[in-house]
Parts: sequence; C-alpha cells; structure tokens
Amino acid sequence: MDPMDRKTVKRRFEREAIRESNKRVRTAEILLEWNRRSRNQAQEDGCDRVDSDEESDRGLGEAEDVGNGNNSNAEEQENEGEGIDVQAMEGERCREAESNSSRSSESDGSDDNFNDLPESDNEPEPVQHPNNYVREQLSEWALCGGVSMSKVDDLLKRLQPIHQNLPLSYKTLLKTPRNVHVVDCGNGSLWYYGIAPQLHRHLTQEYLLRHDVIAIDINIDSVPLFNKSSTNFVPILGKLVDSSEPFIIGIFCGTGSDPADLDTFLHNYVQEVNNLKSNGFQYEEKTWKFRTRHYILDQKARASIKCVKGVRGYFCCEKCTVKGTDYMNRMCLLNHDCQLRTDENFIDMASLQMMPRSEHFEDTEIDRHVIGISPLLSCESKMVSKFRLDSMHMVYKGVFLRWFEFLWSGHGSYSLGRRQKQDISLKLGSFRPFCPSDFNRKPFAIKSEKLKATELRRILLYDGLVVFRKLDKNIFLNFMLLHTAIYILCSPKYHKTLNHEADRFIRAFVNHAENLFGKQFIVYNVHSMIHLPSECFDHGPLDTFGAFPYENLLGKIKSQVTSRYKPLQQIAKREMEKVNKSENTVKPEKPLLQMPSVNDPHEQLVGQQYKKIRFRKTVLSVKKADSCCALQDGTIICITNIVSSENGPIIVGKRFAEMSDYYQYPICSSLLNVYKVKQLEERSFYLTLEDISHKCYLMPLDTQEFYAVVVFTDQSCQAIPTSWLDEEDGQLIAFYPKTFWKDHKVRKAIENCANRNPDTFDKHWNVRVLHYYNSLIVARNNLKKAEDTSSLDSENDVMPPRRKRKRESFDSTDNSDDSDDDEKKTRSKHPAPPQFQKALQQKIKNNHITQQTSKSRESPSRSPSTVGIFPHDMVECDLFEDDDSWSAVTPLRGSGSNVASTSSASDTDIVKKFGRTSVLVKSTLSQAEHMTMLSIQMEMRTKLERMERMLSTVMRSVKPSQKLVLPKDIPNLPLQTQEEFDGNENFLADSANRSDTSEYLATFINMNMKLKDQTYTILRKCLADNLASQYNWKGRDKKAFCSTNLCSALFGAILDCNKNSQVNMAEVEGAIKEWLKYAPKRASGYKKPGQDLSNSSSTL
Repeated sequence: MDPMDRKTVKRRFEREAIRESNKRVRTAEILLEWNRRSRNQAQEDGCDRVDSDEESDRGLGEAEDVGNGNNSNAEEQENEGEGIDVQAMEGERCREAESNSSRSSESDGSDDNFNDLPESDNEPEPVQHPNNYVREQLSEWALCGGVSMSKVDDLLKRLQPIHQNLPLSYKTLLKTPRNVHVVDCGNGSLWYYGIAPQLHRHLTQEYLLRHDVIAIDINIDSVPLFNKSSTNFVPILGKLVDSSEPFIIGIFCGTGSDPADLDTFLHNYVQEVNNLKSNGFQYEEKTWKFRTRHYILDQKARASIKCVKGVRGYFCCEKCTVKGTDYMNRMCLLNHDCQLRTDENFIDMASLQMMPRSEHFEDTEIDRHVIGISPLLSCESKMVSKFRLDSMHMVYKGVFLRWFEFLWSGHGSYSLGRRQKQDISLKLGSFRPFCPSDFNRKPFAIKSEKLKATELRRILLYDGLVVFRKLDKNIFLNFMLLHTAIYILCSPKYHKTLNHEADRFIRAFVNHAENLFGKQFIVYNVHSMIHLPSECFDHGPLDTFGAFPYENLLGKIKSQVTSRYKPLQQIAKREMEKVNKSENTVKPEKPLLQMPSVNDPHEQLVGQQYKKIRFRKTVLSVKKADSCCALQDGTIICITNIVSSENGPIIVGKRFAEMSDYYQYPICSSLLNVYKVKQLEERSFYLTLEDISHKCYLMPLDTQEFYAVVVFTDQSCQAIPTSWLDEEDGQLIAFYPKTFWKDHKVRKAIENCANRNPDTFDKHWNVRVLHYYNSLIVARNNLKKAEDTSSLDSENDVMPPRRKRKRESFDSTDNSDDSDDDEKKTRSKHPAPPQFQKALQQKIKNNHITQQTSKSRESPSRSPSTVGIFPHDMVECDLFEDDDSWSAVTPLRGSGSNVASTSSASDTDIVKKFGRTSVLVKSTLSQAEHMTMLSIQMEMRTKLERMERMLSTVMRSVKPSQKLVLPKDIPNLPLQTQEEFDGNENFLADSANRSDTSEYLATFINMNMKLKDQTYTILRKCLADNLASQYNWKGRDKKAFCSTNLCSALFGAILDCNKNSQVNMAEVEGAIKEWLKYAPKRASGYKKPGQDLSNSSSTL
C-alpha cells in the first residue's frame, strides 16, 4: 500500500473515533438534562406516585430511546436539546459526576433519582433496582480474579454515562481499604488478617445447628508468584470442619520458600488461637468453643513449622522412631515396625533443645528428630497427633507418582517399552467419553510422567484397574495392593470396617515394591504409608484431610496478582473487599432439571422429558458418562430417561442382568462395590432420587482397535486412527490432512489420534479397511505388505520368524496357583506378591471346622436361626475372567450416602442382614472374611432366584392356565389391618420385591380393560375396605396413600400391563382417589338400590 494511502486510512479512522466520542458526550449531556428537568417537574407538580414504567424509562431506557429516535418523546427531547446552552450543560454534568462519586463512596451506591420516588402500591415487596443489580454484578466480577483493576476503572468510565449510580473508580465500587498493615518478617513481609473476621464471614446458622464447637483445619504451603523469580507466597489458610471453602488467615511474601523468622511469622496466629481457646468466639450474642482439629501440610512445611528433620535426615519419620539408611544417594527407611512417637515424647525432645548441648549429647536418638523449638508449642500441645499425613503430596504425588516414574522412565527390567507406553496412553485416552463430569480433569493420552495430583488420583483409584491390566502380572498385582488399600482408606464406608485389611495390603505393597524396584524405592513417602491406616481409623477417610481444597485456593490467590508491584498489598485488599461483599447464607438445594429433550414415543410416563438433572453437586444424565449409578439395594442401572412429574423427577433406567467380581486379588472386588457387569435388561425401572445410593464410573473392557490400514481410491495405503473413519449414506469415508500439511506433522497427528478438523482435513470416499490394530507400530509393520498385496487377513499378518523356544525356569518362591492371562502364557520374571486369598480361605475352613465341633457339643435346644453358615470350600479363581464384552463399574468415592460405620469386631457377635437372610458371624473372623462368605451366599441366592424365575416362565408356556407367579415372602392379600400394611411396606421397600409385586399384580388385569377398571381391580386385590377407609390420596385428616410403596407397586403394575401404549397417570390417580373416597361406605355395606358395591365403586 502506498504511504499516502496509509495516511488517508489513518485519518479516516481518527475522524470516525472523534465522531463516536462526540456522540457519546452528546448522549450523556441529553441524559443529564432529561434527569434534571424530570426532577424539577416532579417537585413542581408534587406528585405522590410515579408509575413503574415511567421510572424505568427515566433510568435505563432513556439513552437507548434517544439514540434510536424511535420514540416521539425522545425526538422532542432531542429537539429541545439543540437549544441548550453548552456551558451550562457542562457545569451541570460536572456537578452530577461529583455528587455521584461522593454518594458512591459514602453510601451503598443507590441512585438519588429513584430514592426520591415513593414506593408503588403495586409492589408489596421491595424490588432490587436494575442499576443496583449492575453494580453488584460488577463487584462480583471484579473480585473473581484474572482482571486488573485498571480494566475495571476503564469499564466503569464507559458505563457511568448510562448508569448514574456507578462510581468512576474500582476503589469506591469495591470499598477498597486505604491502608494495609504489613510487618517485616525476616526475608519478606507479613500481612495477618485473622481467624475471627473470616469466621464471621463463613459461619451460617445451618453450620451452627450441626456443630457444638467451632473447629477449623489449618494449611500452610508455598506458591511461586512469577516465572523466573524467587518471590513466593506462604499463606496461612483455614477451613471450617465439614466445609469445602477455605479462607485466608495471613500471607507471607518474600524471597525463598520459607520465612526466615518463624517466630514473627506465627506470632499473631499463636496469640489469636490462645485467645479463642481461652475466651471462645463471640457470634450472635453467644460464646462458642473453638479448637483447631488438623494441621494439613506437606512434608517440607511440616518439618519447617515443627522444627524437625527433613527427608534427608536419619530420623525424619514423624510417626515412628525408625532410623534411615543412606543408599544410592537416598535416605531409605527400611524398618516398618519401630516404636511410635507420642505428643509427650515430642514435648520432652523439644524441652531438651533448651539445655546445653553437652548435657544431652549422649542421648543420640532423642535429639536427632527435633532440631529446634516450634512457636506452635505455645498454643498446641499435640504436635504429633494433630499433624496429618497429607494424601495429595504423600500418596498421589509421592508414592504413586514414584511408582509410575519407575515404570515410565526407569532403567530396570520393570521399565515399560515404547509399545506398552503407547498402548497405555491410547487406552487412557479412550476413557475420555466415559469419564463422569465429577472429575475436573478428564483422561487423555499420556505424553510424559508429569501429571497433576487429580489425574494421579483418578488413575490410581479408577482408570488404572483397566489401563494397567496388560502389564506384567506381578507388577500389576503390586499396583492392585496399592489401589485396594487406598480405595478402602478413601471410602467413608470401609475406612474403619476394613482398616486392618488395608494395613496388611499397604505393608505387602511396600515389601513387594522393595523386591521389584530395589531399596532405593523405599523413601520417606513410601515408608510413611505404613501409618496411613491408623490415621484414617482415628480421624476419618483419607479425603477428609487432603490438601486439594487448599491447592485450589492457592491457584486463585496467584491469579489475583496482576503486577509485580506490591503483590502482598494486592491480595490483602482483594481479600478485605470480599469480606465487605460476602453474605453468609446457604441456598436450599433442589433438583434442577436441564436440557429438555424430544419426548420418546415409547416412554409410558406422561410428562416433560429431560436429559440431565443436577442435585447436590452431582449430575445425572442420559449420556454414558453420567448415566451409571447404584441403588440402595446394590443394583446397578443405566439411566435412559428423566421425566418430570408433580411429585418430583422420575428416573427411568435399566439394570444390568449379570454382575460378577472384576478381580480376586487381594480381595474380591464385590466387597468394595467394584463389579464387572454385562447386558442391560429390556425392562425399565422407575425410581426417585431417594432410591439412588451413589454414582458409578462405567469403563469399557472390550479391546479397543485404535488404528486401521485403509486403501484409498488411488490405491494408496495408510495407517490412520479409527476416529478418522466415518460413514455417510451407507459409504465408508476417511478424513486425512490436506496436502499443505508437512510430513512430520501428519505423523504426529496420527500418533496422537488428533481430532479431525473439517477445515484442515479432506474427505475421501469409497475407502476400504484392510485390518484393524491395537497399536500403531503393528499397523505400520503390516502396511508394506498391504501396499504389495492390497490384502490383509488376521492370520496373514506380518509375524516375526519363529524362534527356538527357551526352556522355562520356574521360581521356587512363586507358589501362586492362579492361572495366567491369555495374553501371557509364560510366568512373570518379577517376584510375586504375597497371597492373601489362600490364607483367607484356610482361615475360613479352620473356623468352619471349629464351628462344626462347637455345634456338636452345644445343647440341642439352641435355636437354629443363630447357627453360622459357612461354605465348606471356596473355588479358587483367576485374577480376571477374560471376557471383553463386560464393563467395569466402580463407585465414585465421596458419596454422601456412604456413612462410616462405628462398629468394629469385638468380643460380641456381629449380625449382618442381607435382604431376607440373617447370618450370624462369630467375631473370630475379620470383617473381610465375613463379607467374603456373605458375598458367596448372595451369589448363590441370586442364581437360585434366577432359576426359579426361569422355571416359572417355562411352566407358564407349558401350562397356560398357570398365570400367577407369587413373589417370594409376599404378605397375604388383601391386607386387613394396619400391622399387615406396615409389614407390606417394609417388604416393598426393596426395589426387587416391588418390581416382582408389580409383575404379580399385572397378571390380574389386561390391556382391554379401562385404566379405571384396572386400578379398581388391583386395589380390591391389595386392600380391604375397612383398611382403605383410613387412607386418602394426600393424607388430609387421614393417612396419605400417594407416598406409600404400595402406590408405587400399583403404578408399576399398570405400566407393565400397558407397555405398548402411553398411560395417563392423572387418570390412574383420579381412580385411586375415587376408590379411597367411597371405601367407608363400602365397608359399612351401603349401596344404592339395584347396585352392587362389591364390583366397582364408580356407581357411588
């Protein structure tokens, strides 16, 4: 472009900018004059009421009407404005801006134009003004982080001509304090805000009703502020117990990772904690007791705050007195049965630090752990029992990441090859569509061992069960030991009942890992896992004292720092602004239906259908990622539809017909609610949200074929991902990068299975797939043969030449009787882990013999219902049953329905009840053995019931007159008394019994009958008239029938009978109301002349 043309364009843009600026100024001037004249007119007329529409027109809508010129009043004002004195207008505008600024800094920001108007009689409740709403939303947006205050100022200046109540500065909008008290602290500065102001902000009435004592957890960690800078934040964070939102107590900012002056850093905190503990916390004219529950820190912070040895010290363990060994430049802790440390012992060691070195020099073991006097000793006496072993840093980023790094980038015989890494990465990436929305980070193909803590947790507890399945058998069993132990400790249900088993599995994992990877693997984090079971037994599940909530807050703190100028003051002001804007109220949680869908014509329920429902931070959807959940009775279903009704949302789902154990080592997976499921039933279940126990993670087990060798129309062959294949109009098409792509980028896209982009990919028609492969390496090896022959069969694939079979050598220490997987016919070259299952079986057998002997010696008058039932023999199973059509189901940890059990195995007997069978288990067995035997009994009972149903089906086909199949243990019908009705309700509380009863009742009606007659027939079968007289539909002056399980069974029977047509549930409800209404007259024998009340109540 010519330089003159550039100048011309530049001038044109400058003129347009000046013109737009003049328009905005002119609009603001007209608006100010309109407001001034409106106020004067209102004062002269002395009007007492102003219509709400006129009020709105003078506020938000005036500028738009003036600018568009669509309103006649706006046109008149614009014409009047042409004769206004510009100098007078400028003075008025300045006075208005000054008055608005002063009002914003002194009051709550309300506009005088609307405060002068009287309240309307049509509004019984005060309605928030739109300008105030805009102001509040801007305040919340500015405090979210990630936006500089200069941008907020610029936005306020742009909005102020239209919204008069907005200030011109963010300081007035957010009520920013002028001064921040910061003290020097050695190598940096410290801002201490305090615990009490944050408690006033976060405490709610709901929290105080559930707690008698205000207890908080404390976290101290460091976070770097900028790249290539030594400036760090070390915040002191707190969190109310049973709350998920942490808060800031104080922040240190300086060079280095830790404060050099620890006494100054903790001085204000120690003083406030002592004050709150002695005097209590004043809240709403009441004094509440205060205490600190846990200190949740990583190892480096714990060593600094407690003044103890770090990970390189010989006596670095905080829970026991083990002495480390320096091995391969690492401090290895190999002894796992040393004496435990106590709070009193820690205080004694700290008191010795005040003595001269010569007086306690000979006591070499005591003075080597504590190296100083911690300031926390002034307010805390439990320096051992109150400091938790953080699961995030120790388990996920410590032990499991170390285990994964040894495999991914190690140099021993255990390290993974390139093909194994690729298979694991692709398998993990294939789980992305199946991963529930509860996980913040979805699975993706692994490119390195650098993973986030949330990703490591998901892989350890869920994905690893399937992803690591093809590893060497003994390496995978080592992973299973770690997975099972951590899964038990994370569970609110099992962390106490199976705590002893978790301790055995962790010790077996540590010992087996030492044999696999060497002594260099057993460092501080690995050794400290030995103490995790006792931590969880005393203080709750593992996730209750994790650092994940605090790490999230650290990220938000870092995002609020917008410049390098006084970062500590920036965070301090933002935090005090939040306190000024906060409202400690809790909104009631209600189910929220989302994404309305087109009504399914096959759905029998009448109502609006939805695809998603959100309740208590949990999302249930018809999509495969969020559709799997478990019911209260243990049944696993997949949601197929969500229907809205008057009584609440109805979940429609189908259950899996077959469920079995996914693994057998170290314990049966069914004990932890981990199953292998198969084949959804055709019959649908209708449930409420109360019937759902927890959400599940459904992972496919079938072999994924990620790559395919494809022949294009020009007879060229290429190995491409299967995600690049599609079908249109019955023809197979393939997507391939366009010609401008470079070769190395195309190879990288194929290796990473990149998403196909229609803008950069060409569509190729009439392609032909020669073969599918799991691995890209195998596909490329067979690609050359495909180019020569244009044919690939599974038995003609390129195979390496036959080699002479090596003589197998068997390890005498491997006594495993489990069969190997089909893919691995040879024995593992790595040492095998200990076998728990055989010892468990032998213990059960021995206990069975003891029970038989004791039974023969007891008196024959003993009740047979108290006899323990134990299997004589247990079938020894392989680790997996290879069937690729199954899916693994794992319940998500953290479900609110799983409540920790407070009972433990003691000298008394433990009675567990499963369905209709009560089994007495003697306390000589552990909880895992109880559950193993009971799971076998449950499996036997399930098989017997299935055979009984099959036999009933066969009998009905052979003998058509045999129509009625009476459910097992169903009460006698019709019900006569209230006691029988209550017993029937308990029977129908089980969803399986309710489903069977619905099928049974459906046999008394047929589709040719009207819905009203069907309802009457079932009600006469179920209820006697004298009992029905005590009920009506909603329970007004009587008992409510709509909330009973019998009502649900009745609806289910009608739906089963009318499967091929839609059912108007309102008509059924009306029939129930009418039948119950005339039940007293039928019970008294009343009838109209010539009519019979025994057949129907419609005649009344």
